Amino acid sequence: MSDVAFLGLGRMGLPMATNLAAAGHRLTVWNRSPEKADRCAAEHGVRSAASPAEAVAGADVVMTTLADDRALLDAYTGEGGALPAIRPGALAVDIATVSPDTVARLHGLLAERGVPLVDAPVSRSVAAATAGTLTIMAAGEPEAVEQARGVLGSLGSRVIELGASGAGSAMKPAVNAIVHTINQAVSEALVLAERAGIERAWAYEVFANSAVAAPFVVYRREAYQRPGEVPVTFRLGARGQGPEARARAGRGGGRRAAADPHQPRRPGRRRRRVRSRRRVGRRAASAAWWVRESSVGRADRVNSRPPLARQHPSDECGAIARPSGRLGDYASRWVNGPVPWRAPGEQLRGPDRLGSAGLGEADRE
Repeated sequence: MSDVAFLGLGRMGLPMATNLAAAGHRLTVWNRSPEKADRCAAEHGVRSAASPAEAVAGADVVMTTLADDRALLDAYTGEGGALPAIRPGALAVDIATVSPDTVARLHGLLAERGVPLVDAPVSRSVAAATAGTLTIMAAGEPEAVEQARGVLGSLGSRVIELGASGAGSAMKPAVNAIVHTINQAVSEALVLAERAGIERAWAYEVFANSAVAAPFVVYRREAYQRPGEVPVTFRLGARGQGPEARARAGRGGGRRAAADPHQPRRPGRRRRRVRSRRRVGRRAASAAWWVRESSVGRADRVNSRPPLARQHPSDECGAIARPSGRLGDYASRWVNGPVPWRAPGEQLRGPDRLGSAGLGEADRE
């Protein structure tokens, strides 16, 4: 077994460290809030350190799972950082979700110390981290990845080698992009089913036993059925998961990736965004029209026509889908009944589409 320094005991880090200790590795833990490290040491018989430098001294493997890019770099290069103290020949493994640019920078710093780096972000949830069944996306020199399998095997059921250093951190936002898309699609589909009079639990039973039953759909069931009661396990604000990180991953850190995110956007982007929103609205309105005009809709409605033909805001459109645009909080809302014209900035009145099991206040514009 190896001497392992583990830096970062957050929602994912703590169960990972627990599994490493249970597997028999000699573990030293450090956390930015020291009480967590002390509690972990007392509960699992491991050693806690007051600084990253103290934690990595003499370690064979240094594993990091910190909140974002800045926290990772600070743990290595800040006051009491690990970089001067890590011994040549040790192995560094980063499990967090950070940008490929940060991985490249850290790879260069560690190479000067004779330390290979494996970027190995993980997929799946806190429950999988606790059970040791994560999927791990490992990238780096083949010899380093093979060496890392000795500790990564305690954390996940499968380690997938993706190639050179940086490939793992590029793959993670690609996975998250699909996760966010599924998340939004399930939210919209549940609203559509409820609008047709189908109970949420029964609708989800169909999702979980149909062609759309992806692992994410199955293990996030309680969060969709009881929003507000299930603890948060995924933080959208984390670095490396937004559009900038996806751009860096897809373009190899090119000119656009290095640009200031606050600089003015190039002409034409706003127009494309508006067109995209219009397409989303028309598709959702078509789905709402089908519900209204089907056998489960209002049978007494006459003179029906698809809402695609109704372009003026004063037209009566029945139920119009208005996605909130915020992924991950299950906040897609629908408005019941005719939608009257309203002045810009006026609150959209009407009950929350999800009724007593709703997900927040009515949509606002």
